[in-house]
This record gives sequence, structure tokens and C-alpha cells, in this order.
Amino acid sequence: MAKSVTGVHKVVYALLTEDSKTGTVYGTVKPLAPIIQISTEIATASETQYADNVAYDTDTQIGETTLNMEVPGLDSAVLRELLGLEAVNGVTVFKADAKAPYVAVGYIGTRSDDTEICKWLLKGKFNVPSDDYSSKADGVEYKTTSLDATFIPRESDKAFKVEADTADEDFVGYATFFNAPFVAPVAP
Repeated sequence: MAKSVTGVHKVVYALLTEDSKTGTVYGTVKPLAPIIQISTEIATASETQYADNVAYDTDTQIGETTLNMEVPGLDSAVLRELLGLEAVNGVTVFKADAKAPYVAVGYIGTRSDDTEICKWLLKGKFNVPSDDYSSKADGVEYKTTSLDATFIPRESDKAFKVEADTADEDFVGYATFFNAPFVAPVAP
């Protein structure tokens, strides 16, 4: 029986360099930031058709997945890469017409029994984070960075998320799961 999730760690990302009906290619996996909190919400719409005064058929449509992460801070180089921004002499330039690239985001949820849930969200874009600063006072008040992204299915295979559970005896790829975002092998 699965135990409760008690923590999260190892958030990584990779740029999506190609996604077409013929396949998907990602860039190098890189650390994103230390993670405080992460949550996802998958939009779904369900409809039921009625006939002869009873429920006759039902269907569900899956929409976008929203990701919210809270991190202690974000390196400028990572922020620029996630948002498609340029740097001029070390100054990050935020332009209204900047285009964030598609990325994959991976992370690990830990359970109370030391098993882990390994996840990849496969194709999404980040939004520009808001700033929140305040003056020092009597005591310490930590300010964090909240990152939001929207994920959609890949064009190549319609996959939008994958997860593997270390408690599942069939999962044998733990050592390499975060070497690259998951792409299912093509059958010969």
C-alpha cells in the first residue's frame, strides 16, 4: 500500500528543441532551483449524455496542466533560459515580445516509507514571476519566488506527463530517469 508523500526534491528542467509527429528531442537536463513546494492541476471537462431518461454515455477531455512552484530564489541564467530573455552586460532585459521556450520539468516526491514518485511534465512554458520585497524588521522574513507554467500535450505522442514509482517492482530505470525527459521507445 502506498504511503503518504512527505517531501519533494531534485527539480530539473530541459529545453524542448523539437516536437513533431515524427518525434521529440530535448536539450540537456539542468537543475532548476531548490524546491520549497510544487503543485500541479490538470484541467478536465466531463460531459454526460442522457437518452431514454438515463445516463447513456460519458466522456472526459483533458486540457492544460498548470504548475506552481515556490523556490527560495532563481539564478539569473536559469530565469533567462526559462523565459527566453536576453542579457546585455549581465543585465536581464524583459521585453514584451520575448518568447518563452517549451521546457520539460522533472521532480521527485518522497514518501514516508522512503519510496519515491518520479515525475516529468513534458511540454510547457513559464510565466514571468512577480516580485515581492519588504524592508528588514525585527526578525527574519524569508521571501520566495513563485513560478507558474502551463503544460500541454506533446505533438509527437500526446503525452503531457509521466510518472514512475520506486515501489513498483517493474520500474527499473530509476538511475537514468532524470538523464532526459521520458520519450517512449519506438517499436520496430
